[in-house]
Amino acid sequence: MPDLSGMDAARKLRETDREVTLIFITNLVQYAVDGYEVRALDFIVKPVLYYNFVIKLRRAVRERKMRLERAEELSLSCETGVHRVAISSVKYIEVVGHHLIFHTFDGDVDVCGSLRDMESELEGKHFSRCNNCYLVNLKYVTEIAADYCVVGGEQVQISRRRRKSFIDELTLFVGGG
Repeated sequence: MPDLSGMDAARKLRETDREVTLIFITNLVQYAVDGYEVRALDFIVKPVLYYNFVIKLRRAVRERKMRLERAEELSLSCETGVHRVAISSVKYIEVVGHHLIFHTFDGDVDVCGSLRDMESELEGKHFSRCNNCYLVNLKYVTEIAADYCVVGGEQVQISRRRRKSFIDELTLFVGGG
């Protein structure tokens, strides 16, 4: 690259995206050490051999996949320790007093917290409030009735005040928006 070294380009990439996967291809092995500065995943020394390239690329894909899976989990602190819960396994979250009860396909998890904070944390993950006590995973809503919805086989109350916005969000979700 005439105007920018690979290390300079990597630094600029890190400024805009701290999670981008970097693999250097170089003919100078001594630059491999500099790659730790920018958290490069790996290095390929020229000439590039197909077999070596495939191994490094598979490693990069595996690392990226693991990072995405971790990003889709919640770490919940409760009396018995820390529970890691996959967001996709949460049917709905119920607030009782100052406790949040995560109703999942693997059982319930009870933690201290506020529904408002959890709603913020799950923003963009297709959860919606159907009343002041429930945050529902729209993926598992199978039925809407006059004053409740069925979520993962369980009835959850819909308040009159939140009904319209809940149905609007569900319609948008089902429609792919």
